[in-house]
Amino acid sequence: MEVLVLAASSFALVASFLLWLLKRRDARRAQAQEPVAGANPAPGSASDAAPGAALDAALYLDLAASMLAAGLPVRALLHHLGQLDSGRYRFFLGGVVLKLDAGATWAQAWGETVPKPLTGVHSALGLSLETGAPSADFLRILADRKRRHRQRSLEKAAARLGVQLVVPLGLCSLPAFICLGVVPVLIAMIPSLL
Repeated sequence: MEVLVLAASSFALVASFLLWLLKRRDARRAQAQEPVAGANPAPGSASDAAPGAALDAALYLDLAASMLAAGLPVRALLHHLGQLDSGRYRFFLGGVVLKLDAGATWAQAWGETVPKPLTGVHSALGLSLETGAPSADFLRILADRKRRHRQRSLEKAAARLGVQLVVPLGLCSLPAFICLGVVPVLIAMIPSLL
């Protein structure tokens, strides 16, 4: 009987230690992904968007579509988009407007690296300027597509979380079941066996 209790408590101890290690590893990963205090990236850089910190790319697309539908020219639209989110992309989009005013092509004005939330605006407005196609509807379609893609990725992450929670719950539930369900039955059976 003591052997069973010792084995069950040892198993519970090992399982709790493994859970502690997993939690510690996840905490270190989360800490490594957090931005360092005081090390603010330049506004408009592609790496400055922390999860949940920046406006969604679909929102930029919707706002651009609304401004175009209201009759705002592309340069003014870019200026106003730069003012959003506390001027997060003010310098980047201001530079794009200046380059366009200086006679640069659309691709030259935007350069090599485009901030991730602005890639849809860049490609949709570029296509519209090159082909003459109406861009407000195209921007709205892209915004809907980005929202659907984000929704699907969140649903997949939720499904993965459900699968990942099976092991820790099993490790916690199994020792409790053994200690509360199996051990008392075995203890009750020992006197009848002797």
